Amino acid sequence: MTKKNGVTYDPVKNEVHISQLIRRHPTVDKIVPYQRRQIDDYVERYIDFLNRIRIAPDAVKQVLEMAKESKFYKGRNFHIINDDKTAFALVKYGKKPINEGLRIIYSHCDSPCLQLKVKPLNFEWDIDLRDMHLGVELDTIPYGGVHAHQWAGRRLHLTGWTVIKGRRRNINLPVYSAEISPHADTRREEDTGFSEAHKQESLDLISGHKSRKELIKEIGFTGEEDFARTRLYAVPIVKAEKLHKFFITGYGHDNRIGVFTSVEALFKSNPKYTTIVIGFDKEEVGSSGSGGAKSRFFEEVINEILTRNTRKPENITQIVREEIYRNSIAVNADVDIGSTDKEIDNIDVRNTAKLGYGMFVAGTDGIMESDQQSPKLVDRIMSVLERRRVIFQTIGSPVPADKTESVATMNEFFINRGIPTINCSASVGSLHSPEEIVHIGDIYYTIKGYQAIIEDPRYVVRRKRRRRRRKK
Repeated sequence: MTKKNGVTYDPVKNEVHISQLIRRHPTVDKIVPYQRRQIDDYVERYIDFLNRIRIAPDAVKQVLEMAKESKFYKGRNFHIINDDKTAFALVKYGKKPINEGLRIIYSHCDSPCLQLKVKPLNFEWDIDLRDMHLGVELDTIPYGGVHAHQWAGRRLHLTGWTVIKGRRRNINLPVYSAEISPHADTRREEDTGFSEAHKQESLDLISGHKSRKELIKEIGFTGEEDFARTRLYAVPIVKAEKLHKFFITGYGHDNRIGVFTSVEALFKSNPKYTTIVIGFDKEEVGSSGSGGAKSRFFEEVINEILTRNTRKPENITQIVREEIYRNSIAVNADVDIGSTDKEIDNIDVRNTAKLGYGMFVAGTDGIMESDQQSPKLVDRIMSVLERRRVIFQTIGSPVPADKTESVATMNEFFINRGIPTINCSASVGSLHSPEEIVHIGDIYYTIKGYQAIIEDPRYVVRRKRRRRRRKK
């Protein structure tokens, strides 16, 4: 008898004794009491954080409330938000000069959902069919890579905001997405895939209103044209909850877990270098818009830091910026696939993150994805985590080579600015579904990992100085 990964293994019978089979959780299997108390505290606050957020403006609001409660604004620390209040940046000054670089951790505040179209109102005019419908329906378009079948047959919450005559007002409305009964579904007898059986264009929401006029009046509009100055999103009505001892289920782990862990790490850190924690918008649809990584929002943050740090803004040249960028490090806090049994046949198992194995460090080389991470930078990050005893796992591209295609990430926008960038975060199971799952130990060690990266003083890239030869 021998032991393999801590399990008794019989090489003669080529089997493992069934009583020895357990699922390991490296992040929590050997924790001490004070760590258990910290994890329980993080879990309680994260569940509350997740349940208060449905769309990006909710995330920004919660982050600013957390900053106020944690007394973040002591000294020169400050925040910036974009015009739509869908993106934020928290800036915490360090002891080192700005030209020696910044520490940047960025995530995104938006999550997959259904977005209302500009002209969304549908009503059946045929007298014979009208009563087969349940009233006014709202036409949607999937936002951020969702499977249509997952959004059918469930209650949803329509939430967002409108700006009319310069005044911003929130809108909330309960809706329902209907599903075809299996008794009437003739597709069962056909070889029909999910994409054919569940058309995204058919994701219409039932409002329950008898007429268009009634719905428009309840929302407070004067006509359907007011939907053009409104942003409304349908999100699942699910409550984040703890599952057994180790997991948390809920909507929007992608990427509210990145927002929460990076913000918590910033509040607890004593940075040597000025640190920025950013929550972008629109990552799920290409990082565009006023608060996306592709926008000028990051430059606005940098401009504010530099102008607050100098009495002569005219001395801030492009050369100065490039020096700051070169000495900086950016960490992408966006999540990656955490394997469940549903993905096993469709992923590269050895290169995919496992729930409960700690913060992941991505070491992709640019072949499978659109971004490339330098081995030198990966080594720096791994060395820091090892020194601070942070449990982490290394991953590559989870998609098999035969199925892979170029995937745009927020990394490219920082790499293109000349800032060394790496992806480190927590993994999420059932990614992009209405109810995802994460591991409590991954939350704990992701916060610890970000704190280690923020506080470690050994990052600055210095040019080698030539030694002067002494004159004999």
